[in-house]
Amino acid sequence: MPDPGSQLDSATARVKVVDPLATIGPSTPARILSSSDAALSLEMHREVLPGSMVHVRTRDRIVLGRVHRCVPLGTEFEVAVEIVETF
Repeated sequence: MPDPGSQLDSATARVKVVDPLATIGPSTPARILSSSDAALSLEMHREVLPGSMVHVRTRDRIVLGRVHRCVPLGTEFEVAVEIVETF
């Protein structure tokens, strides 16, 4: 039986940095590269500082997480998020 998190591979999401509050504007689009019960790997157009708390909304769930690392990925950024809570 496949891992439930693997169903999110290549899915889209919306990401909002909530701490430190980077903007009061809309969330940023992201593509989910991989996911598990403990972490998400996202591709985003913008850099997010490690240690930032993020709110990630997908079609199926809402995740509160902390950015573990953010590295350039071509013209995008790969953002590794440690999951704190899933709703």
